[in-house]
Amino acid sequence: MEPKIIINGQVFFYRQKAPFVYSGHSILGALEYDSSEDKVKCHECGKWFHHVGSHLFPAHRMSAREYKSKHGLRFRSALIAEGVREKLLLGVGAQSIERLLASVNHPLRNESVRRRTSERMLSNNPAKNGRTAEFLNESNQCHAQLLFRLNGLAHKLGRTPSLKDLRDAGISPSSLTNTFNVERVNQVMSLVGLIPNDGFPRTQKKIYTPEVLIELLRDFYSHHGRLPSGTDVRRGLVPYSVMRSRSVGRFENLCESAGLRKVYQDHRSSQKRRAQRASVANRLLSGVA
Repeated sequence: MEPKIIINGQVFFYRQKAPFVYSGHSILGALEYDSSEDKVKCHECGKWFHHVGSHLFPAHRMSAREYKSKHGLRFRSALIAEGVREKLLLGVGAQSIERLLASVNHPLRNESVRRRTSERMLSNNPAKNGRTAEFLNESNQCHAQLLFRLNGLAHKLGRTPSLKDLRDAGISPSSLTNTFNVERVNQVMSLVGLIPNDGFPRTQKKIYTPEVLIELLRDFYSHHGRLPSGTDVRRGLVPYSVMRSRSVGRFENLCESAGLRKVYQDHRSSQKRRAQRASVANRLLSGVA
């Protein structure tokens, strides 16, 4: 019998959501489910029960709420097997149902009391914005799932995935940073053992000799009739090393070595004229305002 799990009241095959982060004798944010015996596994002792909630306090001196908080389950998730759930839905055994609801700390029937109970549970929930481990498992965003998908994508591409690669594969960059609790995706790549991207394709991270850069610059000018820009680098038309020389004053020397000194001077003059026109336009607009 293929193993199954229950996440947010839904039954999945284990392989559909694996891999998982482990917690106690089971997995974080899910209930392991044995469909042949109609039992779920206790995270604390690893034993199987039709209803884990009724077993917690006698065996582990733990409330259902404490258990769910410790093992990443939503506070509203029931600790019951699927067969028990079906009986509840069918209304079989009213007294048994009342006992079950009480043991899982079910909100009271009164609407106002139920709302206050829900608000209190959410305010004490350690997961930010309700992002419990169970929610992450359901949306394929837990640490283990994201790590598995990220490494698989990197292996398929043969390099560190870019932001576009992540989005094309259905991996949200924000989900990565939230789950791994960092600010940038590059930090996630470092944590999982991948080389962070610097914003340019890895094929452009080569070290070019001055002679090669001169030839690349001449080739670009012969094809486009102008000097390269930052956009040309991002498109992969010239390597980043050509543009990097701008920041240390070497770009002029590079152009001179390539026989493009006059082109460079005309380019600089054109830039100054554009800047002056923009300054005059801004002053005029300010005067009108």
